[in-house]
Amino acid sequence: MLFLAAKGGELGSRIGPRIPMTVGPLVMALGLLFVLGADADVNYWIDVFPGVTVFGLGPALMVAPLTATVLAAAPDDKAGIASGINNAVAPPAP
Repeated sequence: MLFLAAKGGELGSRIGPRIPMTVGPLVMALGLLFVLGADADVNYWIDVFPGVTVFGLGPALMVAPLTATVLAAAPDDKAGIASGINNAVAPPAP
């Protein structure tokens, strides 16, 4: 997320927030499916790292357009409250 969130924001500005906010959760779900096969005898680099990496791409796509959409929808006098609620319900960073 650290390296790609700005690119996700640029993409959301260019094409609108709807597609990144739809594709982001789907990418996160795909990452979770990759990790689903991990068990007690896990090899991190083969069983965990690819899934966690793919999962991390999802929030990078989704978070910046979501924040911009939430703050744009709020009236100016409620921007602080909207930002606080957005941060409270945001998905945790991977």
